Amino acid sequence: EQLVERLRDQGYFVNRISEIKEGGLYERLDKALQQMTPIKLKDLSIFARLLSTMINAGLPILRSLRIIVKQTENPHLAEVLQDVAKMVEEGYSLSYAMGQNPKVFDSLIVSLIKSGEESGSLDIVLDRIAHDMEREMEIRQNVQAGIRYPVIILTAAFIIVSLIMWLVVPQFVEIFRSMNAE
Repeated sequence: EQLVERLRDQGYFVNRISEIKEGGLYERLDKALQQMTPIKLKDLSIFARLLSTMINAGLPILRSLRIIVKQTENPHLAEVLQDVAKMVEEGYSLSYAMGQNPKVFDSLIVSLIKSGEESGSLDIVLDRIAHDMEREMEIRQNVQAGIRYPVIILTAAFIIVSLIMWLVVPQFVEIFRSMNAE
C-alpha cells in the first residue's frame, strides 16, 4: 500500500505489483547491464598497480584479489575478478584464471603474468604491465587531443559554408533576378 501511494504521488498509475524472485528478470537484467559495462584500460591499469603493490607488500594473491574486488568501481571488472579469485582459491594459477576471461585479459597480459609467476617476480611484472597501460592511456589522450583541432576546424568550416549557402546565396539569387541576369 505504501508503494502504491508513493508511486501515485510521483504521478505513476499502478497496474500491478509483484515480487521478483531471486534469479528473476531484474537480476538477469542487472547482470546483463554489468557485462555491458566496458572495462576501460584505466580500470585494468589500476587493478595491475594495486595487485603489484599488495603482492610486493607480502599479501597473498587471493587476499589481494578479494580486497581489490571490494574496491573496484566497475561492476563488470569486479565480477570478473571475483571469478578469478574463486579459481585461484580452487588451486588454479593466477595466469590460468585470468586466461579464462580473454575479453578482459588479452593473451599478452596472461603470458606476462604466467612468466612472472614462474620466475617469482609477479609484482615486478604487474608493475610493468600497469606502467605500460598508463603509457598507452597517455598516448591515446595525446592522439585524441591532436585530432580535436582538425575536427573543430572542419566543423566550423561546415557551419560557415552552410550559413553562406542558407543566408548569402539566396540574397545573390534575388539580386541577379532583379537584374534579369542568369
